[in-house]
Amino acid sequence: MGQKVNSNIFRLGLKNNLQWKFKYIEKSFEDSTLFIYKNFRIQNYLKQILILNGLLLHNYKIWYSETNITIYISYYVSTATKLSFNKNSDELKLLFDQILICVKLFFKKTCITRFKIKSQNLNEKYKNNLEAIFQKRIEKLRKFKNNTIFKELLYITLIATVEETSSKLLAEFIAVQFQKIKKRHGFFLSILKATLLQLIKSKLSKITGIKLTIKGRFNGALRANQKIIQIGSIPLQSVNIKINFSHSVAFTKNGTFGIKLWICEK
Repeated sequence: MGQKVNSNIFRLGLKNNLQWKFKYIEKSFEDSTLFIYKNFRIQNYLKQILILNGLLLHNYKIWYSETNITIYISYYVSTATKLSFNKNSDELKLLFDQILICVKLFFKKTCITRFKIKSQNLNEKYKNNLEAIFQKRIEKLRKFKNNTIFKELLYITLIATVEETSSKLLAEFIAVQFQKIKKRHGFFLSILKATLLQLIKSKLSKITGIKLTIKGRFNGALRANQKIIQIGSIPLQSVNIKINFSHSVAFTKNGTFGIKLWICEK
């Protein structure tokens, strides 16, 4: 039954110090259900607006108080974006201003008056340092260098092996790629598996195991099929093991692909 339980909720408040991604102060039972609903709506909005601007959501946190809201967003700038997202970019400020305006609408009839966004750009955090650190491992993947997907796939998998709680970023990236790729899904997964095999073996990797399950109509087949990629060990029923879980959905012309990803961290 371990694979049917949300690994993040299953380990909340235990030795690994996992915490909820949103915190609030409730005054009644109605406040609790309302805050949970609004958090769900804000999460979906953040995911959609970032994807529309060529960004992938890595992590988010929301803290509520009686009068304040603070939103923390960690994101990755993909090659699909046509905007300039430098640290002091006007386009970046306009995007976060738009997010703030929409978030205010969710709390229009409440006493919350102060809204603040803190953001982290993973591209600026790591830049080209990761490729130099994992150079020996990357050299073994030189046969994929001519592939157009490989460069971005490599960079995202590098971030996933070093940055904590990166299952959402990797799952969203796979979903976006499946929306673009009409066929040859197996070839994309073979590149992904070969890349993860090399990076996880490194001593600098913070990952001990990874499991990926994708279910859908691969290559436009008439019936849905399931493919599983597992590297290392994933002890889902061991409570003390730190496992980061995320799921995503890719909407295509041939139907939807359900993507589930488990990452076991050191």
